[in-house]
Amino acid sequence: MDWQTAQHMVRPSTFVNNPDSRPASELDTGDFARHDFTVRWNVNDDVSLRAGVVNAFDNSQHPWLGTTLYNQFDAFGRRFFIGMNYRLW
Repeated sequence: MDWQTAQHMVRPSTFVNNPDSRPASELDTGDFARHDFTVRWNVNDDVSLRAGVVNAFDNSQHPWLGTTLYNQFDAFGRRFFIGMNYRLW
């Protein structure tokens, strides 16, 4: 699980100067949790297979965040992956 704690969107001094700039409920991001699951199978000593899901519960950030904080949150939603590792020597 990747968990991020709430973050303040504006500095308190900015909000005091312009209290109408955004509703009080939109002053922080709120907590955000993303659950990732992976399974791996060691076929033999040289080959392993893996598969999984990222953001299994398709959590998304709050709509008022727009695209400004996508580097801190998951912008892609639920996605699946498969992979293989092969050891040559």
